[in-house]
Amino acid sequence: MNSLCNFILANFYHSQIKEISINDLWKLIKSKNQAFWSKEIFKEALNFLNEHKIIFLDKEKIILILNYESLLQIGRIKESKKNNIYHFKYFAFDFKKNTVAYQWVSVYAKNLNKAYPFDLVLAYQKKYIIKKYKLTRFEAVVIKILRKEFINLVGYIDKKNEFINFHILNAKLENYQAQIINLNNAFQKNNHAFVAKIIDYQPFKHVFNVLLETDLGNFQKNENKFRTIIAEYGLNFKFNDDVLKKAQQLPKSVILKDIIDLKERKNLTDLEFVTIDGVDAKDLDDAIYVKELKNTNFNLKVAIADVSYYVQRNSTIDLNAKKQISSMYLVNYVKPMLPVELSNNLCSLNYNQNRLVLILDLIFNKNGQIINSSVYKGIINSFARLNYQEVNSFFKDQLLTSKTLDLLKVKQLLNSAFKLYQILNKNNLAKGFINVNSFDSSFKIDLKTDKVIDVYVKKLQDAEKLIETFMIAANQEVAKILASKKIPALYRIHNCPKNDKLLFLKQQLNEYQIIVDDLNYLKDQKKLKTYIDLLNQKSLPIISSLIFLRSMQKASYSPINKGHFCLCSKYYTHFTSPIRRYPDLLVHRLLKTFILKNNYSAEDLLKYKVEVNEVVKLTKNIEPIIINIEREASKFKKCQFLMNKFQEIFEGTIISVLRFGFFVMLENGIEGLVHVSTLSDDFYDFDETNFELIGRQTQKKYCFKDQVKVRLKNVDVIKRVIDFQLV
Repeated sequence: MNSLCNFILANFYHSQIKEISINDLWKLIKSKNQAFWSKEIFKEALNFLNEHKIIFLDKEKIILILNYESLLQIGRIKESKKNNIYHFKYFAFDFKKNTVAYQWVSVYAKNLNKAYPFDLVLAYQKKYIIKKYKLTRFEAVVIKILRKEFINLVGYIDKKNEFINFHILNAKLENYQAQIINLNNAFQKNNHAFVAKIIDYQPFKHVFNVLLETDLGNFQKNENKFRTIIAEYGLNFKFNDDVLKKAQQLPKSVILKDIIDLKERKNLTDLEFVTIDGVDAKDLDDAIYVKELKNTNFNLKVAIADVSYYVQRNSTIDLNAKKQISSMYLVNYVKPMLPVELSNNLCSLNYNQNRLVLILDLIFNKNGQIINSSVYKGIINSFARLNYQEVNSFFKDQLLTSKTLDLLKVKQLLNSAFKLYQILNKNNLAKGFINVNSFDSSFKIDLKTDKVIDVYVKKLQDAEKLIETFMIAANQEVAKILASKKIPALYRIHNCPKNDKLLFLKQQLNEYQIIVDDLNYLKDQKKLKTYIDLLNQKSLPIISSLIFLRSMQKASYSPINKGHFCLCSKYYTHFTSPIRRYPDLLVHRLLKTFILKNNYSAEDLLKYKVEVNEVVKLTKNIEPIIINIEREASKFKKCQFLMNKFQEIFEGTIISVLRFGFFVMLENGIEGLVHVSTLSDDFYDFDETNFELIGRQTQKKYCFKDQVKVRLKNVDVIKRVIDFQLV
């Protein structure tokens, strides 16, 4: 979006006008470049510029408010090696080359105007002439801070004698120092991590003045390290006192006579609902009941925890959950979206406990088509708490020893569920549904010492795929129900890949002699599946997985139904995980308000339309942060695992090549950097077009997909960095 903002500002500068109609500007954008910017991003850019009072939107007209003759640009402040000079980096349209690219301009420390490193700022470029060399140069002057990148820092106390250092843990700021203002808070807290508020910044010294605020605990303890990672990304690592107080006031169990809407609920406690989850899972969102009917049809009832009954809209707990958006799963540590009184107890579909649920009741014919569906409120009592491992074993040998109220009935249910799963899976594959192995690492951890015993890539088996298939079917049907009404709705969408991504995929397929005659073939899921299946046969699983994932768009939330390309679905939403995902909780409220009731008001329509848009925006901002936090937690545990494996040799695959080296992934999903400086046999140049490192003398190349042997050179547990060296 920043590049489009800069294009708009540059248009005012180059055309020397102060206003333009929105329609004319959009036509100009499309005539210059059609690949980068959509109408949606255009609207976002205008709203951003208007919000920060750079332009004024007057119905159909855009008026430039800031009156500068020099070129205005939006960009970020970056560090430099010189104390008094920083860089202003912006992503803008190059009118001469007719393309979009990064640009750099120097900005003197005196011209930062209270901006910190990495802040998003509005600056103007000032021209000056170096008379001695008769050269024209530009420098940037910050005129407005648009977004602070860092309000707080996270670091740990390192006390040596009477000297106290505060080591900054934020990865971007590892080259900066911090000076503690309230030193008295630090003397007795050696090795403790803190969240510290930035008071100001000394730009000539690269030093932040900070105030210690939140004690995260002893940095040496694993749980506190996970908390530190969460804090590094600016999210709350614990619930505030108000949330905890409200959670403690909730009932400890479900007492039917106390349920307000009991008469509206179907009592299904006599049916054999079972949960199937990981061994260690405590927040059990979903349970299933499957029965083969006499007419060869199947009845699948998907019961989902009715979180919305306990978490009222705009309550203290609700507002906190909305702010967090989802639970965080950090290897063997969970930061739940909801307090444990709800996530692990009252809402979790625990064994042999009455629980309030929303039921999606589906009837499938023998071919796996849904012939009837309904949504209603219910009460269930979990008949068995099963885990994936024991269900996979049962599918192989029909043996089951799980604790249950009736083992024979559970076995019958699982066999019926497996039959339905096979039918639905066959249908999905026929439509073009692509199963791609994830190379996310799993960990075997000693529960007593918390040390990592092993790191491995877990392959999904039938039990995991069965639950995934049923949940996908439920999400699809709920989305279809929502789309059938003219009501606010929240969808999980996945757009067809853009041409530049498909060109990458076509090029990769061609390298394996898989010829794609027409790029449009890759937009057809059935044909795309055929190509990916061929790629799976000709390449390593890690390669085919990476190629496919890099060719796809990222899934997102939207108030408009656009379908889900990867799942071959016309309709898709998230309904099945309201304990751990806020969008699912909102979907439950939409179902209750607009589907289960017929007397909703115009006010309901308006307030939920606003809320859907709010949640879309929040998830867009927070979802990537949570993904990064979970990735960093995984890196930390991987570093722990490798601490006693220095100089060991591993086989791996090059997964990305950059100017400073290349990243290698091992078969267990561990990634590390081979820095270009360690390639001692030649001097290597970076080919930006093909993303390759090429030796000047030998012409030896290192590129994506190459198989290499590496030796573990260095592990930094604090920075979560792994370095390899080629063997």
